[in-house]
Amino acid sequence: WMFIVPLLLFLPLLSIRTAAGSAPELDIDDECLEGEVTSCALSAIQLRRTKAIAQAETTAAPSSPSSAVADCHTANAEEDPDCYAAVRWTMSDGIFVHPEWYPGLGAMSSFEAVKEFLHAANASVCPSLPCAPAFETCAQPVHGDVCDEAVMFAKLDGIHAHPEWYPGLDAGSSSREEFQAIIHASNASLCPRPCVMDYLEYSVPTYRSNESLVMKGVSYGPSPLKKAGVLLTDDDFMSEITGVQWADWGRGDLQTLHQMGVNTLRMYGNDPNVTKRTFLDDAMRKGIDVIIGQSDYPFIQGPKPCMRQDFYCFDQVYEFYTLNLVNGFTMDGNSTYH
Repeated sequence: WMFIVPLLLFLPLLSIRTAAGSAPELDIDDECLEGEVTSCALSAIQLRRTKAIAQAETTAAPSSPSSAVADCHTANAEEDPDCYAAVRWTMSDGIFVHPEWYPGLGAMSSFEAVKEFLHAANASVCPSLPCAPAFETCAQPVHGDVCDEAVMFAKLDGIHAHPEWYPGLDAGSSSREEFQAIIHASNASLCPRPCVMDYLEYSVPTYRSNESLVMKGVSYGPSPLKKAGVLLTDDDFMSEITGVQWADWGRGDLQTLHQMGVNTLRMYGNDPNVTKRTFLDDAMRKGIDVIIGQSDYPFIQGPKPCMRQDFYCFDQVYEFYTLNLVNGFTMDGNSTYH
């Protein structure tokens, strides 16, 4: 088996999320433009994101501060560096390394929720409350209920038949919660407001922590075969259908691994045609990082294996990885990495 691991995306301590913004078009393979050798992005996605941020900064109108709540403050790195650093460390490290220190918080907790918790615990670090409400009523659908069925229909069928019903969403890279939010907005009686994770955002590749964390890893490939001589139709155990094994509504493998103290998974089978977004989101909720390899299919199998073309593999790898990018490796309209 041959695996090409995109370590840049999935090393446990490295995050390359970027701030939200529009996505200017770039030419194919436009990674380092001429004259930008010292400042070019590591990939076309990052370069596109950098340009989007620059556009937003030059066109955004200044907002006037709200006077509705006088005793609150939104922490930022310039005006309140100690509180801001404490909130960010809690979100990126603390709740995973010492969950017992933060009862009620988790990977899905918002910046405001964490700041409110720290303010209550130690007002000298965060002297003011957050200005936005920290805890709003939200709920995840129960597997098999009407909301869950509506979300799955939207994600697997509806968006293909009627993409105009789901503006801004994509079948491969958008999350279940994003689809739930659309359904909730149009029919709140069908689906409650989703509990959306607060993804940390950076404008440049950034280490999530300066601390050295111990990797407690497991190689995960739970083949369900019970006898020899039977071939799997697909060995990608990050797909929606294999949630019967890893999801909380199924066998609950990810929760079991989390309870064992696992913080890293090494995956094997990788079908680029299926979305991995739900799996990656669930792993993130449980504080588990994921290292994904490319299977040997495009290299020694497939319709045009490169082993039969003098091992010229660029085209196969390019196509394979591009499909991965649009099926869960990226988010927000394929403009930021998961």
